[in-house]
Amino acid sequence: MRESRRQRGHDGSGPVAVFPVDVSAATEEDYRLACEVGAAITSSLRVEEVLTEVARRLALAVGVRETEVYEYDPAAGEVVASATWVPEMTAADYAWIGTRAKLDERPALVPVLREGRITEVYADDPAADPRERDLMLAWGEMANLNVPLRAGERVVGCITFIDKTPGRRFGDAERRRAALVAVPAAVALANARAFRAAEEQARRVESLLEASRGLVSTISYDGVLDLVCAAALAAVDADEAVIYEYDAARDAIVYRADRGVSRGEEDDPLGTAYPLDEYPSDRALLAGDRIVEERLSDPGLPPDVRQSMEQWGEKACLNIPLRYRGEPVGILVLTQVTSERGFSPADVELARGLGEQAAVAIRRAQLHRQREADSRR
Repeated sequence: MRESRRQRGHDGSGPVAVFPVDVSAATEEDYRLACEVGAAITSSLRVEEVLTEVARRLALAVGVRETEVYEYDPAAGEVVASATWVPEMTAADYAWIGTRAKLDERPALVPVLREGRITEVYADDPAADPRERDLMLAWGEMANLNVPLRAGERVVGCITFIDKTPGRRFGDAERRRAALVAVPAAVALANARAFRAAEEQARRVESLLEASRGLVSTISYDGVLDLVCAAALAAVDADEAVIYEYDAARDAIVYRADRGVSRGEEDDPLGTAYPLDEYPSDRALLAGDRIVEERLSDPGLPPDVRQSMEQWGEKACLNIPLRYRGEPVGILVLTQVTSERGFSPADVELARGLGEQAAVAIRRAQLHRQREADSRR
């Protein structure tokens, strides 16, 4: 096997094996497989189908029993576990899909995603970065081949070829074939992502228009809150939307509406009040005008937030303060319980716009409720 050029990790950690690949030496069989892979994985624009087929086809082409596909989010500096293929998927495999990790926590992927290079890691290599080696051993992996997925000049993700055979080493032919079949895979991934973005944008705009019409025409307090939750779920594609009303007299937030995931008897009843003295993070949120994103994996998560997220099985939250003429009205919380999905800048802006409409509508409904109460006296 040709000697690799070892680079130290970008944080000064253990070296990373970086391999140049000469695709000019590709065989007719290599090109045939690349064409076959391209034809198979470009037959669909559904991202989930594309990613699963990418993982399966590339595993077969390179001759390994497992593959992982990561999408790269350069703005957040994170990698997203987007798909995996093994002959028999386990619950742990399904749970892994959708998880996010800071790129700097995966030193073997840094040259792949930032420089477009192929890297390898071997669990029995004493020079391997301990973070990568420990992660591999936890999954029973012995050899990883990491290949960039390029769309033009842009790296959109990478694929990891995995072998669990002790002493396994990847050779030039396997690197070359992996690099070739990654080309159509990257194009398919980029096309599917563009199609998904267009679909999501159209769906979100429509949901906001529907919400605007509904919020203007609905006076019922409960009806307004239900519309806000429904529109938020449609706009951001979250698992759950919850609205809390700010009750200044009780110095508390009150659980008023919920759409999405049902926890049955575990749910607190609507109308439950939560004293802000016990939830200082919510007090700070109400006092400001900043949308706050929270992830359970964040080591800096405030204790009250972590306790609440763990109690309700939440993995990610987007908190939108609702304000009317500078005064707090409540909080809209969008949560993910199935995966620690990040919220995109588009998600945040759409949620902000919906929050502004919701605050006006909620305040209007509150005033209507107050007038009705006064008329009954």
